[in-house]
Amino acid sequence: MKSVCIGLITYKRPRFLAQAVSSLNNQSTKNFHVVISDDNPKSSKKTRLVLNKNFEYIIQKKNLGEIKNLNFVFNKKQSKYFCWLSDDDYFYPNYIEACKKVLDYNSDIVAVYPFYHSSNETSTPRPLSTKKKLDYLPNVKILDRKEFALWCSKNPNKIIGIYGLIQKKYLHAIGGFKKLGNGFGPYSDTILPLKLSFYGKIAILPEKLFFYRTHANALSVSNPDLDSYLSADKEFIKFLQKYKEVDKKLYDNITQGFIRFFLNNAIHVLQREPFHDLSKKYILLLKHFCFVYLKNLNLINKIYLFVFFFFSFLKYAKKSKKYI
Repeated sequence: MKSVCIGLITYKRPRFLAQAVSSLNNQSTKNFHVVISDDNPKSSKKTRLVLNKNFEYIIQKKNLGEIKNLNFVFNKKQSKYFCWLSDDDYFYPNYIEACKKVLDYNSDIVAVYPFYHSSNETSTPRPLSTKKKLDYLPNVKILDRKEFALWCSKNPNKIIGIYGLIQKKYLHAIGGFKKLGNGFGPYSDTILPLKLSFYGKIAILPEKLFFYRTHANALSVSNPDLDSYLSADKEFIKFLQKYKEVDKKLYDNITQGFIRFFLNNAIHVLQREPFHDLSKKYILLLKHFCFVYLKNLNLINKIYLFVFFFFSFLKYAKKSKKYI
């Protein structure tokens, strides 16, 4: 049994998949296994990929959807550590080696999360890093659940929840990857490391060790559905109540940080809504703002968020003729 398993999910993106596979072939360590789950039953792209003996390629007989596919690769192979990878992203050569070294360093660490580079589909991808054998341990931040929650509320976009190397037994403990809300599941990956932090420490590796691609077919871009975001952040805020039982001041601080993050995203989504739905969606956001966001904040943070909402909306209104 390999100590590390990478679950790579793919669906109708052969060009990006080839780059993701190449990044795994170029890892500085070879002591890992890869499960590729192709969610396109009609796929015949396997022969175009360079796969060594560490790879297992599975074409699904019927379309699972992204979340079921994430859990399929998670449950397919036994390993001590696990990480997901999507076909449109890729790891730099020292990703696995660096992350595994952090986990091996301290058994209290349940997951390690590196930083990342990001770009859109039309940009020239960043060249794969050639740096190897670097000692990242001196720069690692090891945070308990309180420290991590505060850090995460201030830096919600610094890490990607599925792109950490995780002790697999704790992923089993939280039930794998679970969808938030009644839509496509925004913030489901944001909440995942917070859930893990209740089982041990989270390590933040402040080095950019993978490439995260944003493009027109990404779920967060191709689904301008405000209802999905609001139903998901409502569940997220309910989860944050766990911190209220431990430290009321901490709860106030992290809730304010995440709600500001949610509100900012909601305003962005409003800009992508069809014009004829705009007034209805704006009323929906105002109701959510009053009865979900403000309800979970103390007076000082309520005032702060109200001011933040007002000026944020004005800022984005100037960029969109929809609001003129």
